[in-house]
Amino acid sequence: MATATRSQVKKLLDAIPIDPLRPHANLRQVLANRQDSFTMRDVSALESLTSNAYKREFPLTDKLLRPAFKPSYYDDVQRAMRGPQTPTSPFHFITKYFRWTSGP
Repeated sequence: MATATRSQVKKLLDAIPIDPLRPHANLRQVLANRQDSFTMRDVSALESLTSNAYKREFPLTDKLLRPAFKPSYYDDVQRAMRGPQTPTSPFHFITKYFRWTSGP
């Protein structure tokens, strides 16, 4: 891999967010471990992934984000995930079994 491509890949990898629910399954680290075997096709795929091209091409509708059975469902899930992880919180099992922490 050429030096320019290596720096390009590093920049793209830095744009990938860390998943707070699965810090032990870090996509950025997995891709960084195999960056020496990246082809230009892999770099192109990574560019489209980090540029949110698919989010713009296939936007989520309000009907999907606010289901009829409970319009605030996804807002409640996000609020529960960001809140304190006590034994009574709905996401306590993630904290306990998947080594999840609130972040740095």
